[in-house]
Amino acid sequence: MYFPKSVYNNHAELVLEVQRKAEQINKNENAVKVVRKFLLFALPPDQYNKIGKLLSLPQTQSDIYTPSNDEIRAIIAQLPAEHRPVYLALVYSGLRTTEIQYILDKKASLRTQKLGDCAVKVEIAWQRGKKASYFAYLPESIWQELQITTTSIKGLVSLMKRKKLLPLKYCRKWFAQKCLEAGIKAEIVDFYQGRSQHSVLYNHYVNLQTFADSEYGKAVAKIRMEIG
Repeated sequence: MYFPKSVYNNHAELVLEVQRKAEQINKNENAVKVVRKFLLFALPPDQYNKIGKLLSLPQTQSDIYTPSNDEIRAIIAQLPAEHRPVYLALVYSGLRTTEIQYILDKKASLRTQKLGDCAVKVEIAWQRGKKASYFAYLPESIWQELQITTTSIKGLVSLMKRKKLLPLKYCRKWFAQKCLEAGIKAEIVDFYQGRSQHSVLYNHYVNLQTFADSEYGKAVAKIRMEIG
């Protein structure tokens, strides 16, 4: 453990130990989590609130890398035909891999709405903590291919690792960039991607949904122009 047992039942000594070792503990994310949980159990709330501020998770650099159009095209070209529908679903929806797998698992029971001549809106209504996905927006042709594919996200991830291709999370970043380049507002891109928002506009998501429906054609056109 991070502290001698002799201080476990002595609040004053325990606080001094935390103060002495805070810098060392803060270098390790797991250590911070373990010590926080221990102190929450060992100290009265008022003391925990004061001393807990000394412990902070190490800051990590944000991953701001966005792949180029050439990189996305190259990946698609290297994928076997059976894996392309799932990869293209990520590219055209901007959703998380867990959400695409949810769609694959539930596709027979999900309700859809056609948008124009070439796109569909799939009702997901799936919420996990602060993450919520209301709909998946997809070209109709890709939605139809997902109906018959037997490929899973797990299988695609394994293939990407074997071929040493860019991780799937970058599809999400690329999709957002293409939407912005197509002139779609950031709030609508957030709606497509299920990002948690607290603005007045987002809270009235029925109205935002109307804008998202009408703007998705721009996203599809931009993505098709870039990847062919």
